[in-house]
Amino acid sequence: MKQGAAPPRRVMMKKQFTDKYLQSIKPEEKKQVIREKRGFCLQVLPSGTKSFLYIYLFQGKKKNLYLGQYPYVSLAEARVKYNEAYNKVQMGEDPAYVPLPQEAEEPVIATFGDFAEQYIKWSEANHAKAWFKTVKMSLENDVLPTWKDRPITEIRRRDAIALLEHVATRAPGQAKNVHKVARGVFEYAIHREHLEANPMLKLSKVIPSLKPVVKKRILSDSELKQVWKSLDEGTGDERTKAAIKLVLVTAQRPGEVASMHRSQIEGNWWTLGSADTKNEEAHRVYLAPLALELIGDSEGYIFPSYRTGDAGEPCPIVRQTLSQHVASRKYFNLPQWTPHDLRRTARTVMARIGIPEEHAEAILNHKKQGVVKVYNLHQYAKEKKAAMLLWEEELKRILAD
Repeated sequence: MKQGAAPPRRVMMKKQFTDKYLQSIKPEEKKQVIREKRGFCLQVLPSGTKSFLYIYLFQGKKKNLYLGQYPYVSLAEARVKYNEAYNKVQMGEDPAYVPLPQEAEEPVIATFGDFAEQYIKWSEANHAKAWFKTVKMSLENDVLPTWKDRPITEIRRRDAIALLEHVATRAPGQAKNVHKVARGVFEYAIHREHLEANPMLKLSKVIPSLKPVVKKRILSDSELKQVWKSLDEGTGDERTKAAIKLVLVTAQRPGEVASMHRSQIEGNWWTLGSADTKNEEAHRVYLAPLALELIGDSEGYIFPSYRTGDAGEPCPIVRQTLSQHVASRKYFNLPQWTPHDLRRTARTVMARIGIPEEHAEAILNHKKQGVVKVYNLHQYAKEKKAAMLLWEEELKRILAD
């Protein structure tokens, strides 16, 4: 443990772990190590990552054996690994010891491509659909052509810089995605004890395009009126124009609006599962009358694309379609803005008209911070409804003035 770091909170279970109990554990500000018995533990990081561990003594030294990340490794699978390791310790063997291969055998060298393939599968099971697509496309298009056959232990910081600089010259925004995705692959390898350090860390000073940009663009009332009028009178696909309006009306993320499906809507409520949101937090949005009018009564995807999937299945329009519509029309003769700026504008107006901070944050599905996320589990359904009706009333006033 680093000097000055807070020790993990340790909890001793009196009963055996169950899936119901493991799923109920919430992350805290400090790392938690929850023990069942005889060294079988669950580690819970502040990020929410849960991993099985076997903590044991061998030759007088305390050691940790990583058994897998939950739920990617099931409780039953982790228990089998634990029992095997426990029995080895009882027989005087160290379960963490891996014998060297015979000299006549060729050593197995794990490549970046090996871990990228595993990480893509893990991402599909653990990330929201939109981010999984970004993970897969970024790796296949920008990383694997260069690093697929490179031993992952041989990739250095200078290699990471060279890769990201090459991507940044073509698309600075994509360089951020590539950085985040490749960093995830290395973290995946580190958690599985195949790697000691992540070469993707602390690169923003070397590559300025990786620095987070604080976006402050909000549209004035007159600009909102001009945008709405331009969408009504301008050319372009009607579904795309309706989706842009709905971003403003609902204050939701453009990607989540673009992929809206009829199965998510019941009455005045739009329900998004954890796999459907950017922050992987399940979310419910109250749909005021203006929102329902924009959604209409079509089945399937509310904003379907003209393209289809690999198997011919229907697909929604993508978030970039909304941005491209705005950019291709010179931002409707306004200073540059994006559909996401409409969400920020809605949030700002909510504050202006007196909607309480916690209600507005609940509408935007921003993650709660600190101990609030642990102790405040209120869903704000009534408050969301009242706030969305108040926001719609204000928006109609803005558009009518």
